[in-house]
Amino acid sequence: MESFEETREECVAGGRSEEEREFGGNDFEGDSTADHRAGGRKTLIFRKEEWQKRHKSVQVKLPLSDEVLKANFCDVPCKTEKAVQFSAPPQKEKEVQTDQGGKALDIENMSTKQIHSFCGVDLKVLNFIVFKVRETLTDSRLLQKKAKVMLMLIRFKLNVPFSTLAAFFNVSESTAQSAFQESLSCVYEVAKDNLIWFEKSEIKKRMPPAFRALFPHTRVIIDCSEIKIERPANLRQRVLTYSNYKSDYTVKFLLGIAPSGETMFVSKTYGGRATDTEITCNSGFLELLEEGDVVLADKGFPRIENNVLEKGGILVLPPFKSGNRQFSHAENEEGYKCACVRVHVERAIARLKVFKILKFVTTQNLKHIDEIVTIICFLQNLSTDLIKAK
Repeated sequence: MESFEETREECVAGGRSEEEREFGGNDFEGDSTADHRAGGRKTLIFRKEEWQKRHKSVQVKLPLSDEVLKANFCDVPCKTEKAVQFSAPPQKEKEVQTDQGGKALDIENMSTKQIHSFCGVDLKVLNFIVFKVRETLTDSRLLQKKAKVMLMLIRFKLNVPFSTLAAFFNVSESTAQSAFQESLSCVYEVAKDNLIWFEKSEIKKRMPPAFRALFPHTRVIIDCSEIKIERPANLRQRVLTYSNYKSDYTVKFLLGIAPSGETMFVSKTYGGRATDTEITCNSGFLELLEEGDVVLADKGFPRIENNVLEKGGILVLPPFKSGNRQFSHAENEEGYKCACVRVHVERAIARLKVFKILKFVTTQNLKHIDEIVTIICFLQNLSTDLIKAK
């Protein structure tokens, strides 16, 4: 396809008039009369309106004389030596760009399903958290409170790097890191104050039928969970975090849930080398027990029985097998009863692991692991009930 300048040169080489050199081609129509002949060369009268109608996308500024603009255009076509074709480049759809040159997540127009996929919570929980931190979390020029909370939750749910979060919210990576740490600190203060140790009257009020029939005096169900971490660089840290059970480097924490499924207690994290008994005795859990409390646990907690008895409580464990002796019928029944109700703490831990940041903890996240675990427990308490009432 010939350019406009090449066509002008060809017109000059062909000995055309000035108007022909400017408007040569079949896309122009004109009238050739004796009044407009000079030196045997014909003058083209430019049909401006028709040409612009056909080529709206082409905007070329041409030098038009006053005589041509004021001419009484006629419909007689003018035959020229060569047709000239003009084509405009394809018009790109305009996009709204932000300061960083890209498009950020459209938070306000996201559906509840999309928010749950990104953040792991529904819209009501998200708005509740934003409301709770309205006085401590600040707005910035690039990120509002809601965007900062969403950035933190996306980090929890998807465990994506800060470079990805920066692309999501159209900010720099350092801004994304600062927003995450600020949100983490503010939400943690709310979360730790809302993990409540229920009173006995509240426990009985919320108790599901399965517990009422089998263990009506249950106060709490406990279990420990391990999270794999990145291999520490320090030798002492490797020794303290290596777990023989997982054959890997881990951190552990103690979780206590109510019979109705709410998380009432979560300890700080310990190295994978620590035993369940050591964590239970050092976490402050035993100080919360009262006279007559029944504590359900698995076989990893036999050594805390005396500690629970000192507080006036009762530790219920599944029966242990010794030697080659088979369980009796009564022991099998007792083990089955414990398993039926203890499974709920396993389900609670599984719900925590939905947040991929707890699947594998990097060194960068390890310094915030206590806050992260506490916040995720708080989020699960705000979500749907673990044990649905029949």
